Amino acid sequence: MFWAGCGGDQAPRPKSTMELTEAYGRRLAGSVNEVLTGAMRPVQGTLTTRYDEIPLKLDKPPGREELEKNTASRNQFTAALARRGLAEVDAGKLLRETYPYPIQFWQVGDLRWIFLGGEVVVDYALRLKRELGPATWVAGYSNDVMAYIPSLRVLHEGGYEGANAQVYYSLMSHWSEGIEQQIIEQVHRAAREIAEPNHSAADGRVQ
Repeated sequence: MFWAGCGGDQAPRPKSTMELTEAYGRRLAGSVNEVLTGAMRPVQGTLTTRYDEIPLKLDKPPGREELEKNTASRNQFTAALARRGLAEVDAGKLLRETYPYPIQFWQVGDLRWIFLGGEVVVDYALRLKRELGPATWVAGYSNDVMAYIPSLRVLHEGGYEGANAQVYYSLMSHWSEGIEQQIIEQVHRAAREIAEPNHSAADGRVQ
């Protein structure tokens, strides 16, 4: 089985040639073979899983004036998205302010796998391993890919992952500043529920 990690803001350097791509592939394959031929720790325990979707908050959607201005953008994606937004407003619809964001949690013994939707930046993996322990694997690109998922740091930096890429995912606005805390709090909630022998599945599907 293969899981992609939180590589939303990660890329090899240097890059952009077939020779480098092949070299990186050989290095990756070599690392996998090294693990497979080495000593491994047996994993014992029952697999427990949990799946939740949280209403991940977006920033305030643009108003009519901003949408009308954006229809004249030289970026065809920005212009098309603005026209769609105006059509929704004219039809009496509310522009999206949240997204149903998937968070999945698996545990076997002391090993944890956390699956996050979207192109997740590396800050989430670093933080969750620090807070939940080194036997934690955090994967992005899981169950849904709706946009880049920036940490608060990346959101403040702006740039492609923090701001500019939203238009290519057809999202009218940036994520709210509470995005990181919303996700982290739900992961910890799932960890607590799974750790309790008689936990309730009232706010998530657990097995």
